[in-house]
Amino acid sequence: MVVAALLAGLLIATVLYETGPRWRVVRALFRLGFVPQWSFFAPAPGTQNLYLLYRDLDVDGDVTAWRVVHGMDEDRPPWSCVWNPHRRLRKALLDLILALELGREEMRPDVLKLSTPYLLILNHLSLLPRPPGALATEFLVMVSNPNQSPRVAFQSERHRL
Repeated sequence: MVVAALLAGLLIATVLYETGPRWRVVRALFRLGFVPQWSFFAPAPGTQNLYLLYRDLDVDGDVTAWRVVHGMDEDRPPWSCVWNPHRRLRKALLDLILALELGREEMRPDVLKLSTPYLLILNHLSLLPRPPGALATEFLVMVSNPNQSPRVAFQSERHRL
């Protein structure tokens, strides 16, 4: 009974957030991640999948295999429509990847390495746990479209950790 009341309250808060009055309580619940934000009718819906991968160089000169960041290659579980605590992190990374793609078209490569999206991605990846002896890291962005092979959209240089 309590669970049903909580879910009903979240449904009402979601409808209120999406349809009109943005009361303080509803805004606070949204900021805490309790109220989902839906965008069913986006002006330009996504038609491709983006993946952020990284690998490290160790003290012996060996390069690790590419690893996908934060399970971006995994399907979301069915309950993620109700509870998805990692959605903001994944959304932020996707927004940075898109900004990096736009910057790549408009900037020279030496300027792109100093751009905010590039530095934020690099900073985030540098803070991930690593095996001992990792000296440098690099990242790449993979794009996959339906019925096509994935392709590399961008690859960074190696950066010291």
